Amino acid sequence: VAYWSGIVDCGPETRTVHYKIPDYFNGTLRVMAIAVSSDAIGAAEEKTLVKNSFIITPNVPMMAAPGDEFDVAVTVTNNKKGSGDKAKLTLKAAPSEHLSVVGAASVPLDIPEGKDATAYFRVKANDVPGGAELKFTASDGAESVTLAETLSVRPAVPYRVTLVSGSL
Repeated sequence: VAYWSGIVDCGPETRTVHYKIPDYFNGTLRVMAIAVSSDAIGAAEEKTLVKNSFIITPNVPMMAAPGDEFDVAVTVTNNKKGSGDKAKLTLKAAPSEHLSVVGAASVPLDIPEGKDATAYFRVKANDVPGGAELKFTASDGAESVTLAETLSVRPAVPYRVTLVSGSL
């Protein structure tokens, strides 16, 4: 993740820069600031660990043709502090108009704190070409995390070879 706020005019009063961390980001975030005046320069850097309570890792194909059916494996890691050994979560899959979930779109999961579990969804590509999206939401009732994955739905194209020959 990289973000450039641009130049911020400073003075003796406090300044704030807002940045929304993407849902998919889990890791160390480094914040750097550089200050310059006509007679001095200064720099500062701080790090912080960013992690969701539930980390969602889906395995979605890059593309599908209308009518294709495929399995999507979704691994959920329970990072919620204090959730214990008997944490119960619900994982939901919400497709855009380009896709349909075949079977259950919601799966209950028992994931102890610090562990992960994998759920599977059967997905079918509808007859609507374009950029498709699958949103996954993991929730324990008190807190939820959502992650979206995209894929392309496009018609299957047969392999074609064109050969032109002649004599002179």
